[in-house]
Amino acid sequence: LEGLLDQQTKAKSDQTLAENELNRILDKISQEIDNVYLFERTFNRHLKRITKDLHDEEYEIDLNFDKKSGLCKIEMNNSATNPEGGKKKAEVIAFDFAYIHTVNELSLKRPNFIFHDSIEDIDKKQIKNIFDNSKLLPGQQILSMLSDKISNDLYEEVSKNIVLLLDEDAKFFRV
Repeated sequence: LEGLLDQQTKAKSDQTLAENELNRILDKISQEIDNVYLFERTFNRHLKRITKDLHDEEYEIDLNFDKKSGLCKIEMNNSATNPEGGKKKAEVIAFDFAYIHTVNELSLKRPNFIFHDSIEDIDKKQIKNIFDNSKLLPGQQILSMLSDKISNDLYEEVSKNIVLLLDEDAKFFRV
C-alpha cells in the first residue's frame, strides 16, 4: 500500500511539473503572439492582393490561436471548398508568393525562393497573371512547365527570364 501511495505522489508531482512547464511555454507563446499576428496581417494583405489578381476573389488565412491550449486551427477563408487541378495550384502559388512578400517586408531570415511544378492545367489567363506577379517577387520562382502549353506571345514575353531550358536534346542530368 505504501508503494502505491509513493507512486501516486510521484505521478501527481510529475503532473504538476508538466503543467508548470506547459504554462511556462504558453506564457512565452503569449509574449510572442503579437509578432505572429503582425505576420498574419501582413501575409493577408499580400494574399488578398494576389488572389484578387489571380481569382478575382480575396482570400485570407485565420490562425484561430487559442491562448489556453497554445494551438492554432489555421483556416483559409474565401477559398473554394474542394478546388481541383489548376485552381488549387493557383491558390498554392498565391500562398507562396504572399509568403515571400511577407518575409521580405518583415525582414525575416527565411528562404526567398519557391518551386512550382507542372502548372499547365491552370487557366491560361491565370498563368499570365502568375508570370506578371512573379516579376514583383523579392525572391525567385522556380517553375517547370511545358512551353507548348502557353501562347507564343507569352512565351516570348517570359523567355528573357528563363535560366534553364530543357528539351528532348538538352536533358537535366542527361536522363
